[in-house]
Amino acid sequence: MADADQANIQPLLNAEPAQVYKTDGRSRVWRVDRPREQGGPVVIKRFEYSPLRQRLADWVGAHPAQRELRSNERLRAAGLPVVPITAHGTIPAGAGCRFWLMTPLVGRSLQCLMRGQPIARGERLRLIQVVADLAGLLIRGGYYFRDFKPSNILIDDAGAAWLIDVGGLQRSDRPDRVTRMLAVMRRKVTEDQLSLTDQLRFLHAVVDQCPQLAAVRQVVAELVA
Repeated sequence: MADADQANIQPLLNAEPAQVYKTDGRSRVWRVDRPREQGGPVVIKRFEYSPLRQRLADWVGAHPAQRELRSNERLRAAGLPVVPITAHGTIPAGAGCRFWLMTPLVGRSLQCLMRGQPIARGERLRLIQVVADLAGLLIRGGYYFRDFKPSNILIDDAGAAWLIDVGGLQRSDRPDRVTRMLAVMRRKVTEDQLSLTDQLRFLHAVVDQCPQLAAVRQVVAELVA
């Protein structure tokens, strides 16, 4: 991961977006489709709240971009599937709003998949297992990710799951935090296509591979049966 080249980043930030993924008072995330010879497509996240507040947060090491960079590097070092941040910086250099860049995967977010066309039962069950395996990797690794939800999981064309937007990652294996992380996912998928039975299948698939969740395994197993 490297500091972005300031000479090249401003035209990229000013380029016409191919797609805007998110925009709110805090940040904006969008994709720019560059020709392959210029590096190909890139996803950009720029933090857009007060530059002064950003500089203060940056100074004490508490800027959300700094947290996201640290978490991204931590997961990559641990071998967990996270889409890597390839460059980062501030505009203007050293005194403005933070941003980062990543190369987009060919695929769709789990949220887009679930809110699109109805998913066939076999594919739905496969997605449940893929996301449960991802949750299991986090839990067994001792991580708590408070934003573990469909919009932060990308499914690539090969069917593998990848994490994005991991600034909310923390080191913790406390049972209450694990339960809270799974509750966030369950609440979010309730808004989409997963029935109660599917949600329980997801929970069962997670607890079945995590020894620290043994206390709830039998309860969930009975609910799924």
